[in-house]
Amino acid sequence: MTPPVRRAPSPRLRAPGLAVAADWLTVVLALVALSAFITGGFRADILGLRVSATSWGRLAAMAAAVTAVRHWWRPAPTLPRRVREGLAAWWHDPVTTATWPILVTTRVGVLVVGLLAVYAIGYPEGRAPIRVAEGEVANLPARYDAGWYLNIATYGYRLESARVDRQQNLVFFPAFPVLMSWASLLMARQVVWAGVAVSIAAFAWALRYFFRLARGMLDEAQAVTATTLLAAYPFAVFYSAPYTEALFLLAMLGAWWHIRHDQRWPAFGFGLVAGLTRPNGCLLSVPLALIAVAPCWQGGRLRRPAAGWGSVVDRLVVAAAPGLGMLAYSAYIYDLTGDPFMWIRLQAGWGRENIGVAAFLAAEWKSVGDQGIYGYVTGDVTNFLNASGAALVAASLIPVWRRFGLPAAVLLLLNLVPSLASGGWLSVGRATAVLFPVFLWLGAAVPPAHRTVWVAGFAGLQAFGAALFFTWRPFF
Repeated sequence: MTPPVRRAPSPRLRAPGLAVAADWLTVVLALVALSAFITGGFRADILGLRVSATSWGRLAAMAAAVTAVRHWWRPAPTLPRRVREGLAAWWHDPVTTATWPILVTTRVGVLVVGLLAVYAIGYPEGRAPIRVAEGEVANLPARYDAGWYLNIATYGYRLESARVDRQQNLVFFPAFPVLMSWASLLMARQVVWAGVAVSIAAFAWALRYFFRLARGMLDEAQAVTATTLLAAYPFAVFYSAPYTEALFLLAMLGAWWHIRHDQRWPAFGFGLVAGLTRPNGCLLSVPLALIAVAPCWQGGRLRRPAAGWGSVVDRLVVAAAPGLGMLAYSAYIYDLTGDPFMWIRLQAGWGRENIGVAAFLAAEWKSVGDQGIYGYVTGDVTNFLNASGAALVAASLIPVWRRFGLPAAVLLLLNLVPSLASGGWLSVGRATAVLFPVFLWLGAAVPPAHRTVWVAGFAGLQAFGAALFFTWRPFF
């Protein structure tokens, strides 16, 4: 009997650049048309351009016209085939299979726990201090700093008072609220939920970068452990909220990955976003610069690289991108207020005062001595959790340096020390959540027999943090 002949799978056809661009335009127009059909569309100013998308039929006709011209000019591969093959390749990608369950479980889980806590525990004063809707589901993301991002995304920046001891929205950098505002155009102006969508999408992208980075430095099981711990970390709560942590993590990992692979334009773009996302984003320039000059440092001395000094200069310009992002925002603030660093001075409105790390730790040590360990921990549980995050980063400094290099250790130091010096334990947990070298180290250091315990412990504390945060009890 003749065995059946198996057909070889048809090879993937690659479309030329213009066809790819036309396909992307078709997809974007189709998505905007769908959004206009569901929500009624929008009119908005985007980067100084007046954009109107209120007629879903017109948008659908434009999408059909673009795809018709594209297929007349380049019939193969067709757009449906490219979409089908692209989705199949993404779904079967080992990075997707490793990160997708982690993403869905942790990010959706935090929102579910938060909503259940609202109904089961309630608010300290009986009602949420900020309400953007009457229903608890619609109002769920409107917590703490989300109100500031909502304000910026809706009304923009403004200086309300010359007094620097008053809280004002100039403190918050623009990248996240701008994306939040743009995303809301497709979500019927549900701005706070658009912020959640931006955060979760950014975190999904960041997880992919992190897993690829971890897999290049660790074995497969360690890489999965590191990725799970990053997503389950107690202060990873903020990756499910309209906060900057997810976008900042993505920007740092993107810049880190691409500069290590000498992909300069993507590294520059991600670095610029980091500098426009958080005040401390500019500090990323220092470890990126160390990565840029690493090929020149051989045998304990600086040597001329094979490609010449010009290649190092190019990489240093890329490393400067986070600092350039901060300067760009400062220039905008100068135009608005006459003081380019007003955003620094206004930190006083949140009680931030640079007292120095040594003085702060000395005061905390004295407090432990006065209250005892039990009294110190139970007197302010949130502060203790933040302090535990800081202690974890401090404990990882030397191991990270030895295993992953000086730039990774410098990244930890530059993000931890200023936070402690200017705010003590305030928000230091959030600051540690984005320090990805810590989780690389944990992935390598935690023994296989203890991995489940670590993940369960982290996840349990994250659920506790979600219950606190979404019921308006401080967790930062």
